[in-house]
Amino acid sequence: MTVAIDNTGISQRNTPVHNGECIDTTTSPTAKAIAIVDPVSSGAELKNYVIRAGQKLIALYTLSDEEWSKIPRPTTIKELSQGCDGSFHSKSAEKMSAYLRQLPFEVIAVIAGSESAVEMTDAVAEKLNLIGNSSSSSNRRRNKFIMRDTCKQNGLACPDFQLCQSAEQAIEFAKKHTFPVMVKTLQGTSAIDVYTCRSVDQVQTAFDRIVPGVNPFGQRSTHVLIEEHLNGPQYWVDILAIDGELYSIGLGISQVDENGSFVRDDYLIHPKDWRSLSHIVDYAFAVARAVGLRWGPAFVELRDVQGKGPVLVEVNSRLIGNGALLVLRGITAPDFDPFQATLDLYQDPSGYTMSPVVYHKYGTTYYMKPKVNGTVVAIQGLESIRRLPSYVAHTVAKNIGKKIRATDIVVYLHLASASREQIEVDILAADQALDVHVEK
Repeated sequence: MTVAIDNTGISQRNTPVHNGECIDTTTSPTAKAIAIVDPVSSGAELKNYVIRAGQKLIALYTLSDEEWSKIPRPTTIKELSQGCDGSFHSKSAEKMSAYLRQLPFEVIAVIAGSESAVEMTDAVAEKLNLIGNSSSSSNRRRNKFIMRDTCKQNGLACPDFQLCQSAEQAIEFAKKHTFPVMVKTLQGTSAIDVYTCRSVDQVQTAFDRIVPGVNPFGQRSTHVLIEEHLNGPQYWVDILAIDGELYSIGLGISQVDENGSFVRDDYLIHPKDWRSLSHIVDYAFAVARAVGLRWGPAFVELRDVQGKGPVLVEVNSRLIGNGALLVLRGITAPDFDPFQATLDLYQDPSGYTMSPVVYHKYGTTYYMKPKVNGTVVAIQGLESIRRLPSYVAHTVAKNIGKKIRATDIVVYLHLASASREQIEVDILAADQALDVHVEK
């Protein structure tokens, strides 16, 4: 079965409970529910799993409708809540946990759906005495500066970095290093507000774009992170943590262009790849432990730098997004399903047993770009792309009416096949089929 990451075609079940306005009193008080915080990206697909299983589902939101309108794939709380048995928006963990306590069923798990949800998920789960990661270490898994500083203090290789409150501080750092340098927001998503700077002027421009702006999650930026640019292949490691025990469920390599923009992600499926890259997995596990990962999914991104070995790019304590898990499911099914594994773990943490991860196919996520600047008028060719032999799913990242740059991702294309050559053929065919009309 092919499932795209979207929220369409999901029927409403029972009477939704939105911000306490309505409660379905016919629900049995013994019924159990799963709460997903900010169910977008991989969280949207996890939501579909809960619904298809016939379980009670509560959607919690850290962002308002105005804030959801500014994320890479704009949406609304009403749209995201389709099929849910209740929804609630607040920036207070106390209010969210109070809402969950007054529901007519038992909430047995609180799971992060996206980057924006990490800190709130930890805090709410803690208040409800549910499994999760400690709220005292949430910022290690969310704030890029604290994340690096924590890893550095634990003896793990990191890029040379600095927290800067002024453009002058950032420029001073840049002058002491070889260009390019990277300027980043502290808490972002999907490479938003991440800039590869090749001059002092570009450092100034990047700083002015981030400070004093507001990130996609409605948080005002007062600082930037600046760091040296890393050379070397970029990898990611998918992890599932079970009461502190870490299991690697996926290992992949990313192709990145000279501007730091993603071109494609490929899962590495051969035992020889894993054996030769055991130092990558070991480093990722050490990072996960340093930032306090104890329960649930996470992924670590890193570069293997000549002379240094693995060096941290980022860690996220949630299911990897951009459809990567759709690819992982496509190459491991029927033996392993990362979405189902996550739900099974949270529903029965004491009885959960890790299933073996067996790879049957090659898997790739290809990032399709318009190659021109302007405003999207139409996106054509998706029906032809759906018919590609290795097609698994796709996600439209830039909708009609949105302004785009030539390097922006328009479509995430997810492919899986027993033939590596088939994937390469299909990527070429997809490039030929996709036609993005823009007005300059």
